[in-house]
Amino acid sequence: MSIADFSPRITETRSHIIAATRREIDKKGILGLRVQDVAEHAHVSVPLIYKYFGDRDGLLSEVLVGMFDEFVKEQVDVARKIFRAIPNPTARDLLPIFHVPNEPSRSSSRWANLQTMAASVDIPSLRARLGEVQVASIAYVADFLDEVQIRLTGAINTSSRELALCIRAYAFGFAQNDLLTEQGQSINTDLYVDLMFDTFERAIFPK
Repeated sequence: MSIADFSPRITETRSHIIAATRREIDKKGILGLRVQDVAEHAHVSVPLIYKYFGDRDGLLSEVLVGMFDEFVKEQVDVARKIFRAIPNPTARDLLPIFHVPNEPSRSSSRWANLQTMAASVDIPSLRARLGEVQVASIAYVADFLDEVQIRLTGAINTSSRELALCIRAYAFGFAQNDLLTEQGQSINTDLYVDLMFDTFERAIFPK
């Protein structure tokens, strides 16, 4: 579909389909997603969904990549806003980046992203787009970390791309604590955050 085909009506219909797909994924997960259910809830026909997105995998790619991208930017935007509002920030003011709350909305976002990565193994189009978004996500986090390093130390002492990947891996790894919590064996969140933050602090300040 060409750019010219995206009239306001088509854009609105696509948005309805994407929103309905996200709701279905929230309720049933990726494996339980049925295009017929999406069509019913979006009040469109199945053929129309295929016309706009190609097939079920194309629809999944569009929706899951968007969800994955939002999760990263949302977290960084909050941290950036807090950091820039502080007249004389310290490294400790970056703790919102590392603090991963246990409320249900955060947990569901973590697991949705893990599902997306797992699904990409069998969906080449999703894997390709997810790779592109990952490149952009790491760049987005790294750009903020460059700003942080310069403001705190006057220089970039450690590659922000590698730091960004560490932070992303740390956030995904917190899903392990979701499993531990379900077994009544959750870790001490404050201690976990402090351990990760201490590693980050040592990395950005000159030795």
